[in-house]
Amino acid sequence: MRSERLLGWIIALMAAQSSLMLSLGSQNPTLPVLTTTAAFTSLYVTDRKGWFYLRGSIAGLAASCAVLVAIYDFFGLAQERQLLAIAYLLVYLQVVLFYQQKTDRIYWQLQLLSLLQVVVAAVLNLTIGFGFLLILYLFLSLWAGFVFFVTRQRQRALAASAGLKPSEPAFHAESIAEEQADNFHHRLAILALRQTAVIGFMAFITFLLLPRMSDSTSYRDVTGQRVIGFTNSVRLGELGTAVENREPVLRLWFYSPESDEPFRLRGQPLLRGSIVNYYQNGTWSIAGGQLWNGAVELPTAAQNATRQRIAMPPQREQTIFAIFPPAVFDPNAPIAFNMRSKQLVRTISPAIPLDFILAAPGIEHRHQLTLTPADAFDSVGGAATLQPFDPAEQPGVSTRRLEPLRLLAEEILAESEVAIEGTAEQAQTLCDFLKKSPKFDYSLTVESRNPKLDPIVDFLTEHPRGNCEYFSSALTLMLRSVGIRSRMIIGYQGSEWNPLGGYYQIRQQDAHSWTEAYIPPGELEDMPSGAWLRLDPTPGRTQIDEQESSWWITRVYQQMRNYTEFLWANYVIRLDSRRQREDIYSRVTRWGNSILDAFSQPLRGAQSADREDETGEQQADSTSPASGMRWLRWLLVTLSLLALAVGVWWARLLHRAGLRSKDASPAHRPSIPERPFYRRWKRLLAHHITLRQPAESARQHAASISRWLVECGLPDLADAPYRLVDAHYAHVFGGITPSAEAEAELMATVKSVEKALASGARRGLKTP
Repeated sequence: MRSERLLGWIIALMAAQSSLMLSLGSQNPTLPVLTTTAAFTSLYVTDRKGWFYLRGSIAGLAASCAVLVAIYDFFGLAQERQLLAIAYLLVYLQVVLFYQQKTDRIYWQLQLLSLLQVVVAAVLNLTIGFGFLLILYLFLSLWAGFVFFVTRQRQRALAASAGLKPSEPAFHAESIAEEQADNFHHRLAILALRQTAVIGFMAFITFLLLPRMSDSTSYRDVTGQRVIGFTNSVRLGELGTAVENREPVLRLWFYSPESDEPFRLRGQPLLRGSIVNYYQNGTWSIAGGQLWNGAVELPTAAQNATRQRIAMPPQREQTIFAIFPPAVFDPNAPIAFNMRSKQLVRTISPAIPLDFILAAPGIEHRHQLTLTPADAFDSVGGAATLQPFDPAEQPGVSTRRLEPLRLLAEEILAESEVAIEGTAEQAQTLCDFLKKSPKFDYSLTVESRNPKLDPIVDFLTEHPRGNCEYFSSALTLMLRSVGIRSRMIIGYQGSEWNPLGGYYQIRQQDAHSWTEAYIPPGELEDMPSGAWLRLDPTPGRTQIDEQESSWWITRVYQQMRNYTEFLWANYVIRLDSRRQREDIYSRVTRWGNSILDAFSQPLRGAQSADREDETGEQQADSTSPASGMRWLRWLLVTLSLLALAVGVWWARLLHRAGLRSKDASPAHRPSIPERPFYRRWKRLLAHHITLRQPAESARQHAASISRWLVECGLPDLADAPYRLVDAHYAHVFGGITPSAEAEAELMATVKSVEKALASGARRGLKTP
């Protein structure tokens, strides 16, 4: 492929990719379609065939129309989307340029417009896919620059050989000279790939280590996705619509007090979001009017408690999902507890992502405890935990519609022969009936219900199929019907474990609901206020079973993709000075101190053997503030050694490049004088034939003179130019000096050609 044609293909690919990156942020699929169509059709109809192209005046008119359309779009869009008008203008101008005759100016403008599109796309799109496309765009832009340089230099040489002025356009070699085979060398593409890797690596390291100036990142004012943390009401069936949604909700880590390494729970963690306790005709809500709807601060946890780290992207709700009971390590954490809804809430805007650490006393020995103590933050008093079966709470409310539910619960307990005073045993018996009975099936499909019956009664008696909402609702109401205080919990079930990052990825499809039954303090020890017993009556295969049954290649791909998204979000998009200190500088400090300790340990051991009486002083020195700067000294020494190594390597490269340039440059090559026969041959060419062109070698020039001698009827002298040039090459480049006899013969050959040309000039022979 000729270099100019290859350049056209690369520019077209750059334009198509930049418009694709722009469309990912603007959500406009017509941009890449328009640009790609114009780019690749112009390669054939404009650049190769010349069937259609825009002349200067028409192209100027088209560009003016594009500007007017962009101005119209600018005032027609909302204020937050007016940046799209600039993006549209860049695309319109690029289409106009593609259908013009390509010169070096046009190629530069196409690359510049493509780069501007990438700049605008960086404002509109911050996903990891944009990052990968940016690396590919860097490779294409470097490759295009290399090919453009080679193409321009070669075309300038062709223009000079054809006698054109340097200011004239040098592209379209067909208008200057027919190109011969021009297979572009693949080493330029490999060089562009190497440059992309080096530039990308250095840019990423600089991005990570360059100190940030603020402790908070300026986030875009966006409205995050809606999560299943309903604060007002939950209608049966709403969770089912979320189970098919793979949008991420949060990431969850667990850390033991003894180690900073994350661990995996034995079992699936259940993250509590909202509590609903009032039921009516298939709708759960929070009983209103009983409690103060305000947020209070969380208690401070002990430093040796198990930790749970929660990272949440921007959301629409204030709800925070965690393992209860919660406690904070940092009193300034933007988290509080809502006394009415009994849920964790954020104290900052939902449009800002959160990344915080809470204590998790509900985890022991890597197990999530089934009992949660009822304390001041999670008390029972005043909550409608027996509604609608408590006449004292709601006098005059009829439970006739739910009577079959009460009869079924009493029948199950009677058949199981469970003691009446065993609240936990009764609750577990009812839970096992729903979870293990072959009568009930877990299903995400919407079942048709009998409108004459309550949805839960219909689920228990006529259509025993449903999602987790139906199972937890049925258990909650059955417990209340037999006098056991209970409530329904809406949250998430952690099922997707990522071993690369050591965290649980919680998605919308992990939305779950379960039941908590209140166990009175008389049946428990060391819990004076009682406790809530967590019960999950939902049967069927869990999300983790489906994950483990999938192909291992699919699981590895999903884990790597998810972990890459996590790294991109935390160390590129939301990298501020606080995170930089905690996750980058602190780790460099620990690594530096550990390496310094490893090197200094033998020396300290020898010193301690000789000077045991100075142990106390050594310990005091090790805890002094100066010892905290050891890592800084180690880092400075390492950077100095690295800089020295890079300097030596760079000096060697420059030295080798200088030697190669000296070998290749005629100015630095030892001067070898030309032989007398070749000097006379050059004078002959200058006076009688023609001089060699800059783009023509001496051998090629000799071939053209040989053909001309044959055409002039002098075939006996056709071999003379070859012999003269070969002898000159052997002397200059091979160091072979002709003997006196050989040089006399060569001089005689030059004189023979000169005599023949003089005779031909008298006969009117035309020189080439």
